[in-house]
Amino acid sequence: MVIKETIAYFKEIFCNADTYGRELYYVHAIGRDVLGEGVSPASKYQYYDFAIIFAPDNSCSLDNICEVSADSLDYYAKIMELKKTAHWNKPLE
Repeated sequence: MVIKETIAYFKEIFCNADTYGRELYYVHAIGRDVLGEGVSPASKYQYYDFAIIFAPDNSCSLDNICEVSADSLDYYAKIMELKKTAHWNKPLE
């Protein structure tokens, strides 16, 4: 999948950083080609909302990404679990 061709809109927002340089971002994207038929003006759209934690070297593992939605009541719990998984505010290993 080529991101540039399948994403109609992409916006990232810096949220905060921990003491050790990890950064938390909220990402909103609108994707096309939901059905895998190629991108056309008639393509259906799908909305994505993610929380992503980047390491100080700007790398990111799949464990440090979670889908969230501000409309969901559990988005805060998901972000807290993501921070725990990413060892938020703990010394780098």
